[in-house]
Amino acid sequence: MEVSKTDLRKIFAGKRRLLSENERKDFSAQICRNIAETEIFKNSLCVAFYAADDSEVDLWELFEKFNGSKKFFLPRYKREKKIYEMVQIQDRLHDLTVGKYGIAEPRMELSSAAEQEYECMLYLVPGVAFDDRCQRLGRGKGFYDRLLLNAEFSMGIFYECQRFDGEIPSEPHDIKLDMIVTEKQIYTFPAERKQCRI
Repeated sequence: MEVSKTDLRKIFAGKRRLLSENERKDFSAQICRNIAETEIFKNSLCVAFYAADDSEVDLWELFEKFNGSKKFFLPRYKREKKIYEMVQIQDRLHDLTVGKYGIAEPRMELSSAAEQEYECMLYLVPGVAFDDRCQRLGRGKGFYDRLLLNAEFSMGIFYECQRFDGEIPSEPHDIKLDMIVTEKQIYTFPAERKQCRI
């Protein structure tokens, strides 16, 4: 019997919330180390990441360590088009404000990424669950599917407990990931896109 996306979201969001604060902190630190060791991260100048909610993998350690040698971008919601755009941040204290869903996002006065930055950006993508087909289960709004339509490379960022031992139901608009990083393992898949650099 096939499990619905709604049911999977409830199950795996619950698993993520069951992690203790110390587990989330330790796992996030290990995941950041694992990301930093990948060739795709080492060779990428432009990195799109996200501001985690209370239960997602926290990636600020990457920003603190590599900001300056790499450009870091966060999503900012464009209300008129109901989409997200990527905006470079350089100062965690001064460049952020409270955005949609209460999550930190870049201030409105900051410029969005240039076209050439979008073309060669490495996307670090959160999610609720993933499977062995590199399929990601998000929150159901489709924001990341739209962001990743023309992405050169997307890396899913998950805790190991978010791995679904089955097939996540997918639709034509769902974008598969190129790689997944957890605290225990780096998952790679056969169909990797070309890797462009700027």
